[in-house]
Amino acid sequence: MKLITLGTSHGDPGMTRFNSALLLRTAKGDYLFESGPPVNAMLIRKNIPFAGIRAVFVSHTHEDHTGGLPGLVKSLIKRPVPGQHTRLLLPEQSCIDGLRAFMESTHRPWTADLVSTQAVSAGEIYDDGNLRVTAFLTDHTEGDWPSWAFLAEVEGKRIVFTGDLSADLHDFPFAAFEKESICVMECQHYRASDAGEILKKLPVSRFIGVHISSYWDGHADKFYKAIGSPSFPFAFAEDGMEFDLSADAPDTSFTAAVLADLHLSDTPGTVKEKVLDWAVKKIADRKTDAVIMAGDMTGSGSLSSARKLKKKLQSFAGAKLFTPGNAELRCPDEAEQVLKCLATQESTEDVLLLDSSMGRLSSRSRQ
Repeated sequence: MKLITLGTSHGDPGMTRFNSALLLRTAKGDYLFESGPPVNAMLIRKNIPFAGIRAVFVSHTHEDHTGGLPGLVKSLIKRPVPGQHTRLLLPEQSCIDGLRAFMESTHRPWTADLVSTQAVSAGEIYDDGNLRVTAFLTDHTEGDWPSWAFLAEVEGKRIVFTGDLSADLHDFPFAAFEKESICVMECQHYRASDAGEILKKLPVSRFIGVHISSYWDGHADKFYKAIGSPSFPFAFAEDGMEFDLSADAPDTSFTAAVLADLHLSDTPGTVKEKVLDWAVKKIADRKTDAVIMAGDMTGSGSLSSARKLKKKLQSFAGAKLFTPGNAELRCPDEAEQVLKCLATQESTEDVLLLDSSMGRLSSRSRQ
């Protein structure tokens, strides 16, 4: 079982993020949570067959959650296969009526044998023998119209999709966390510190951040710190990511820090050395799997500066991956020793380093 974060942006799409759309893939079928645009295009790019989508759950009627529905329905009904059926569980009847009217205006009405609809209400709303979904009323729309959070129970797992929440989190779906659950939470409408106070009291087995605000985009580390640096596994989703949610799935995440063009000199106490000390501390704090030294780590290729760098990284327990730059060859008499000093590893299962310090790939790298 896996969760594919097709779209992870907030109310507006960005340069690297589309609107909210999350696909839960199970052994017996696929289920879509939110339908922000362009969800049908994102499914096509992932080569996911529309016929396998058994149900769609939408938390509220804002366009960034519903705007992809017309395209999705078009794709569902355009080339059906025998036995295909998808149930749309939409946040209110007006959303169903509006979608139907729009599809009729484009001369693509649907029939109930292919697509059926249901307005979400509080309590258990779906159970197909594989997935059971319970809806919890939230207050993201401040009572003007309904908004919902969903608890999905499937393959022995509990997954809470918070939907969009209120600014003070008074509507957080506490009742969904009766037992240990994966929390798929929007990261836009509240103070992260308030969320941290809530999450630390709940049996959260894993946190996946979605609906990422412009403020937090690119700053997952700051959000993690703002919610109190919790002990449960934490991830900020990007578009197209795939998260294995299986009970026996190992943690296959891999994090790397890249150090490049440092040009560390022999002179002690330089600004570059202070920056390196800061970076090494940050790397240790984040429990990074590997440090990648991507060339020109020394200023003049001296052995003393190479040894200084190696000493500073001695406390780092992860893989230290080094590929030389031309700076490491500037002292011909010491170049061989410098390379030997720094080249602790050349590859792992996740990273392969190529040597182009001579302006071309070395014979070993070509091999």
